[in-house]
Amino acid sequence: SQEDQDVVLNDPASAEFATIGGPGQTICLGESADLDFSVSTFSGGTPPFTVIISDGTAELPPFTVLSDVGTLTVNPTATTTYSLISVVDANGCSASLCGDCAEDPVITVNPLPTAILTSSNLDIPVCTGETVTFTASGGTFYRFYFNGEIVQEGSESTYTTDPLLADSEVYVEVADNGEFICSDDSDVISTTVNDAPVMVSALGTNPATCGGAGEIAFDFSGVPTITNGNYTIFYDGGSFPDVVVMDGQATVSAVAGTYNNLFITDENGCASQEDQDVVLNDPASAEFATIGGPGQTICLGESADLDFSVSTF
Repeated sequence: SQEDQDVVLNDPASAEFATIGGPGQTICLGESADLDFSVSTFSGGTPPFTVIISDGTAELPPFTVLSDVGTLTVNPTATTTYSLISVVDANGCSASLCGDCAEDPVITVNPLPTAILTSSNLDIPVCTGETVTFTASGGTFYRFYFNGEIVQEGSESTYTTDPLLADSEVYVEVADNGEFICSDDSDVISTTVNDAPVMVSALGTNPATCGGAGEIAFDFSGVPTITNGNYTIFYDGGSFPDVVVMDGQATVSAVAGTYNNLFITDENGCASQEDQDVVLNDPASAEFATIGGPGQTICLGESADLDFSVSTF
């Protein structure tokens, strides 16, 4: 044929000025960051867009962005600068990259401290009214939690509880800054608190004879009730060993004297807190005993009388 027709085929118009950016970000190790993606579709380009970026070492798996703007979520493990490698639209057409539109985004990654917490009574139950000291390490600033509530915060790495009345849980949050950004929590330390026995009363019965033994009767019937068994009861300067406690009651023999700060230690090693005092007295003694009378003269074989007196006042 002689007509010599001409035909021009054009690819679909491509998108332009593809960029990734966003303000410089600082994250903690283990967190993610979002990069802002945009591309101009004024002159062409059909979403969705397949976006390839690099972390400076390797290309990341492709991102799919459904419109001309979107977010690319990355998970760096160290401070990383990201760059845009390619953008391809739904028609397979590559968008032009705008290298001068913005600086490549930098994500700064701060490492996490490692929180360590130890207890002065780790794995050892304490008694009602005792305190426990916790020591933290691994950072510069420490936030202590007692049963879920913040009880101490700052650079001090030790925390001592108030006298404990019940079981408790303590952990510490550790950071290298006072805002506790990029912090780490320690394991929780649980402390078992055993109730101390209760010495309801200690009542003394004086000895009936001088130098004889009196009694001290103890009542441990408070809550918690002490378990039946043999115990030692202590006082200032001494103790009563092998005291039999039955149904919360016990009796010991004791000579006259002062028995201050009496207490018992139970099977958990907890001491009663009441510190009872008992004083036992011998019977009162007579006074000013004398023998006398006027001088006497008798014959051999006779007897004589001496006058005896004593004050029983």
